[in-house]
Amino acid sequence: MKRSRAPSVDASELLIQESMTEADLWEALELNPAEFEEPSTIDDLSLENFAHYINEICAKMLTKFIQENPEKVNENTKGNNLGLSSYHNLRFLSTGHHVPSHHPSGSNCKPDMVLTSSATASGVEWAEVEATVEVLSSGEGTQYNASEAAAGSYTASLLQARPDRVVVQGFLFLASQQGVSLVLTSAAGIKSTGFLDLNSTSGIKLLYAFVYRSFDVPDSWRDLTIRRVASQTSMHAQDCKDSDDVQAHTHKDNADDSGVQRRGDDESDVHSDGKNTELHTDTTHGSHPDNSQESRTAFDIDLSLADGTIVTCRHYRIRSVGSPFGRGTVVFFNIQNPSTVSGRPVYIIKDQYRKSGRLDQEPNLVNHIHSKGRFPGVVRLVHQQQVLRKNQPLKCGQLWKIRLGFEDYGLPFMDIKTPRAVLVVIYDLLEVTRLLYTKRSILHRDISSGNVMVMEPVNVYNDECAEDLGFCGISHLQNSKDSQTATSVLLIDFDCGQNILAENDPPTLKMMGTPRFAARAVSSHRPLKPPSQFPYLYFMPMPHLRGTYGEMYKQNFPERVNAFQKAENPGKAQTVEVQLSSKDNDNWRHSLYHDAESAFWLLVWWVVNAIPEHETKTKRMNIPMWVAMLGDSHERRVVISEPEFIYNAINPSYKPLQSLLDSFLGFLQADFFYAREPYNHPDFLHEAFQRLILNFLDEQQGQPFMDLPKKDLRVQPDKLLFRGSPSASQCISRQLAAARKSTSKVSYSCFT
Repeated sequence: MKRSRAPSVDASELLIQESMTEADLWEALELNPAEFEEPSTIDDLSLENFAHYINEICAKMLTKFIQENPEKVNENTKGNNLGLSSYHNLRFLSTGHHVPSHHPSGSNCKPDMVLTSSATASGVEWAEVEATVEVLSSGEGTQYNASEAAAGSYTASLLQARPDRVVVQGFLFLASQQGVSLVLTSAAGIKSTGFLDLNSTSGIKLLYAFVYRSFDVPDSWRDLTIRRVASQTSMHAQDCKDSDDVQAHTHKDNADDSGVQRRGDDESDVHSDGKNTELHTDTTHGSHPDNSQESRTAFDIDLSLADGTIVTCRHYRIRSVGSPFGRGTVVFFNIQNPSTVSGRPVYIIKDQYRKSGRLDQEPNLVNHIHSKGRFPGVVRLVHQQQVLRKNQPLKCGQLWKIRLGFEDYGLPFMDIKTPRAVLVVIYDLLEVTRLLYTKRSILHRDISSGNVMVMEPVNVYNDECAEDLGFCGISHLQNSKDSQTATSVLLIDFDCGQNILAENDPPTLKMMGTPRFAARAVSSHRPLKPPSQFPYLYFMPMPHLRGTYGEMYKQNFPERVNAFQKAENPGKAQTVEVQLSSKDNDNWRHSLYHDAESAFWLLVWWVVNAIPEHETKTKRMNIPMWVAMLGDSHERRVVISEPEFIYNAINPSYKPLQSLLDSFLGFLQADFFYAREPYNHPDFLHEAFQRLILNFLDEQQGQPFMDLPKKDLRVQPDKLLFRGSPSASQCISRQLAAARKSTSKVSYSCFT
């Protein structure tokens, strides 16, 4: 069988794969070999008859399950998930040319076979898959290690699509060797048996038991507080089909590029050196025909209140997922019909695993932020709990599962349509993050496309707003009739955040943030030092405020204008000689200006992905820009010093934005770790960026490109690097080096 698409998670790059002995697997299955009859050995298990053979096992194990569980014969259940097709229909299907639809990351990865109750491969959704199969045939000449990595990757993708499961199953069939490798994957990592000989009774019996567990899923493999159900859209469609009078209404579920987020602490999967191994597939949902419709599957989720009451949140769908390993974050939503807790709607539910000492970190930060009244632009917490299984904490490895409920929601950042709208959001994001620091001593530390949401219509806080903030969003600066508290920004996900004054706040670990948007110094966890042979840095003067918006800013923030007046005076960049010290790395910490740099990368990501709606032909992003934004700190420095990589990626219709980005880049040449008066103010970079945005908006009033809507898609290469191919860092270096030497188009050879 030919694999047409790559897995969405590159397991070959993950240092979490472990081997299992047969005894280990029997223990994990919670079964005993004596429970299974002696099977017949197989004389010839060819590639052609593998599907027939594995489905014969499937039928035998179904019969065994029904005989041992007669009370479940008439249940319409699959692994205790009510509302879906019966487990009687479970079978292994070859996917052929069909890609399973509705993966929560938008991935187009395609296992060779899936275990599902779906009638046809063309209609299967990821949430309906019970196990994945990778096939290695002798004709492909593919190395075993690469196929083993792919098999693990498919189970990782399955884990993201099945939040009701703690453990999922996978198979690697080795046709030429008459064997199979069995895979178990959880947030703790990937475990596989290695080669099992199907000419031996012990190997075949273990395969029987493994398939049996697809019917009788152990409670230890499940989160019993989450149940798959048919979505309301699916039920409505069925009602319409039955009555044959109307056609079910569906709409596009836009994919976000938050995808597989990597955060660098020991609850996630970034390596200790801060290097990112994130490699994405094309996350445009429209690439699969069935993704134009909503998924048939939703989830019922139980919230356990302090008084023992259980609130079941019905028909929530997955909004986004993080890495399947470590925290394993899954975000659910129900905007149309949310459940309530104490009269407050729960639009968003977030599940993730955390270390025992960090279970309350995000709730404590969010509650502290709103402790003196509503803080504009920051999400509010409704509910928090540890997830229990049979009255015991649900754990995976050394991590504990928690569940949070939130009452605010917004659209994804990458759904912003126009340059004017995105600059408004970036301005207010800078305003919110600087006030979080100056008024609440909070650093967010993970500014990203997945954590910056957009509220429509603009939210106005008025009397709810905390009085000590002095909040003034850009809406008021543009129109004095608008409330000072009006903002469209909603900042979420404070699980990387820090209260810099709290003595018991967890210390900064190796890296915090999403590599694509993390500041360069954050990626390398140390200051960006100038060369020792030329230890000088150049700090740009504070931009002068101009135009109508600038005057409004001066009226509303006279104290800021006075504070930075001295920094405006120099007519050119000021040269500072840096005294390099071996203690610089020890004194370094994540600071406010790093969040400002993340806002810059967020804007860059929007700009280089922007393609006007009227264009019919979609260009791919140039490789140098793509690989530079994978998060490697060295390549980030290359992009900053050689900004033509950014400029070449901008669509011609949005080319005027280049001048604004160029102004931003002038302030990112020097690391503010070494800044002196008057440049060492904590929010100097925030002030500079906000002034640049106001000046640009004022200058570009009436320009058509400012309101030119973009398409709802992400422009990015869709190939992955596998073991045996050049490493991600090698590919980056080669492509950037080639681009510097030649103006010709960079090839896609490293992604094929």
